[in-house]
Amino acid sequence: RSESAMTLAGSVRVANNSGEDYENAQVRLVVGVIRLVETIAQLAQQGRPGQPPHATPSAPPVAAPQRELRMVAKAALNLADRLDADKPREVVKEEMGEYFLYTVEGRDTIPTGWAKRMPSFKTAGVPITSYYKFEKERWGDVVMRYYRFTNSVPSKLGKEPLPDGSVMAFRLATDDMLYGFVGRTSVKYIPLKETVELELGNDREVMVKAVMMNWVKTDIRFDAPGNVKGSTTKETWQFEVQNSKDIAVVLDLRRNFRGDWSLTTDAPYEKVDANKVKFVLPLKPREKQTFTYDLTTRHGVNATR
Repeated sequence: RSESAMTLAGSVRVANNSGEDYENAQVRLVVGVIRLVETIAQLAQQGRPGQPPHATPSAPPVAAPQRELRMVAKAALNLADRLDADKPREVVKEEMGEYFLYTVEGRDTIPTGWAKRMPSFKTAGVPITSYYKFEKERWGDVVMRYYRFTNSVPSKLGKEPLPDGSVMAFRLATDDMLYGFVGRTSVKYIPLKETVELELGNDREVMVKAVMMNWVKTDIRFDAPGNVKGSTTKETWQFEVQNSKDIAVVLDLRRNFRGDWSLTTDAPYEKVDANKVKFVLPLKPREKQTFTYDLTTRHGVNATR
């Protein structure tokens, strides 16, 4: 409920669209991108990983990939034979070079046109960082919710990469274990030690309201024919941010500017790049804050950069 930790549960869906039924079949999954067709010649020339490349392959180019596939298949069979039928059903994972081989314990019958969902893993107590982003140029006037976690051993993960797929997030809402749907997103293949951000959509309980309080143009300069060749504008903006949640949140509020600009404000901020700044605002439960800034922009010959 504090949005500081999560239970991460994964499953795999196996769909049979082959046109024939598979009865009492062993299910194995390869996590990772297999690049055999595109790199057959390269694999044949470079040989086994860690070995010096062959000057001239003595066998047809297809031999090396076939040998690698036979090794993977043999390891999969040996791993399946070691599974104990008396244990609870699980997914056994084994590293095969740059891939991971998932072997689902037991056997399954999957008729053609059907799919079966199988559990892959479940890890409790994974630390997460919950935060919220506002950037008008990207999302308009809404605030986006994010969860961030790392696929690492300190985070109780990190034993194998996480496959790509769809992610749905639910937050514990009541003491009797009722959950509320937070949002859904999709993720790409997550290697070991990589940090991933889950963008879970708009959150209406965190609000940002921006109002321009004043706008003036000064230091207007003209050329010989009387055309404006330079000017300076000053905008005063007021931001009202509100957290309507029962937990504390962190809001990442970003503003984009153009041209030769400078910012004056009492609120702490940092520059993201030459045209963007961000205000990081911790908000207590049910808290409302207000801050202002003055934006000065120099145009034409008034610009100094």
